[in-house]
Amino acid sequence: MKFVRHALLAATLMVGGAAIATPTVSGDYLELRTCDVMVGQCFANGDIGLRGKEAVMVWSVNEGSFDGVALDGLHVMALVRAQDTLGDLKYNAAKSPESVIVTDEKATDAQRGALIAMAKNLGGALLSEVVATKTSAMKVNFSTRTDGIATASVGDVFEVSARPFFKDDGCCGHESPYYPPLTTIQDAEPAVAELAEITDDTLKCTWQSVDSPNMFLGKFQG
Repeated sequence: MKFVRHALLAATLMVGGAAIATPTVSGDYLELRTCDVMVGQCFANGDIGLRGKEAVMVWSVNEGSFDGVALDGLHVMALVRAQDTLGDLKYNAAKSPESVIVTDEKATDAQRGALIAMAKNLGGALLSEVVATKTSAMKVNFSTRTDGIATASVGDVFEVSARPFFKDDGCCGHESPYYPPLTTIQDAEPAVAELAEITDDTLKCTWQSVDSPNMFLGKFQG
């Protein structure tokens, strides 16, 4: 009987000979781009190679741990800059992306290390060249309602207020999520940045947008 129980347990953990990875950390995700993501193809074609070379990726941990370190309630942000339009993955991978990772000032040294490792793991190739890591006060709030509202602030580096995308936000009537999110997320929804500001001396990035459909909101697991 004991053998049978072990066999059943092994069967639940293996599919096709490979172990099923159980997510150990989860939370909310916010992404801002310096070009519209909910956009008509004709407008997107005009942006490629000119705009959208920068992005902000924010992971807000609700619960769980990474590398065995509990991260409940902490946040981490990555600011990415490349030589070409980020997210144009249907045609070209990002060229020479560089990034800055900012961790929550409430985190301990061990938690900062785990937050950086988590961001690099979830960000993949976009975060392969981290030129600096910083620590800052961070506030990230997602609405408890299902209306897609979120706000985030990271010291004096980043601030955004987001709202859902409405039909009236379009200008050509053929808008769609032209650029996919830069990382794997669940329940991805395009959103509008009512006001967004990025200021970072390391990557020499200063940018502002008002009422732009240049965001994604969603859930992550890692």
